[in-house]
Amino acid sequence: MKKTQIIKNTVGKKLKDYGFRYLKTEGPCRIFMREAHGYKRYYDPETDVVKQYVNIQESDYGMGLTARFETDAVNGVSGDDVEFLKEKNPNKLSANKGSSWFFYSREEDYKRVLLYLADLIMEYGLDHLDRMSIEEEVIPTKAMANELMENHAELDRRFLEKYKFNTVAHSMEDIEDWFQKLKEMIISVSEKLYEEVKELLLEMAAFIGERHCELIGAKWFFKEYMYTPFIQKENHLGRLFWGLEDVVRYYRAYKKKEEVPTWFRGEILGYEEAYEKKNGAVTRQESGGL
Repeated sequence: MKKTQIIKNTVGKKLKDYGFRYLKTEGPCRIFMREAHGYKRYYDPETDVVKQYVNIQESDYGMGLTARFETDAVNGVSGDDVEFLKEKNPNKLSANKGSSWFFYSREEDYKRVLLYLADLIMEYGLDHLDRMSIEEEVIPTKAMANELMENHAELDRRFLEKYKFNTVAHSMEDIEDWFQKLKEMIISVSEKLYEEVKELLLEMAAFIGERHCELIGAKWFFKEYMYTPFIQKENHLGRLFWGLEDVVRYYRAYKKKEEVPTWFRGEILGYEEAYEKKNGAVTRQESGGL
């Protein structure tokens, strides 16, 4: 059974009427894409185009199919395990109840499931892609990301000069003190307009990244397909740290009076692990703290 051709002839045929074209096969996904115009973009204000993707995905663990949705707009709307697929799954009384996976047992079922998925995409998926294309306003911008990558050392220097942070950690309590101060600073500016605090948030991100470079031997990276720079060890082993995305996310949460997620949990543990290796200390996590 030539699955790619069957998918093109079923799902692809219907998507073509809405401007989608077959893009590529990547692992278990057959991907269709269109460029949708007229959206307000905040990451890159110079464009009003959002790339929208429909992925028909094969299960790695059985004869199953599902649809995944993706855009290049920056927001928190998920395109995986969307509710309408779970609600419209005909296997509601089976072990597949509440799942977005649609299973088949032979070629005839494969085509039937694809046609059913295509109908669901037309009826519900295109609207979901529209919701995914409405970009969050308070996000790192392309200009901020480029400035951070190009000038992180200078941004860090300015931050240290303005706010007199001691960058030498004599104990793990010193590390936690850094992040407590960052938290207090973000809370203190959370009522201000985003445009007024962008420079401060950039400097904070530079401070966090430069400490990673010093403490754990990390380097700055900015991949073409990512929105912001990240910090990671040069051999790409271990955690990725997203300083800019994190500080903007915390600012946005405080500004909207939303529940704030665990405060820089990964960064603090990463620093403390590095400090422990260097000094033979016991981390707060191991001692029951934090």
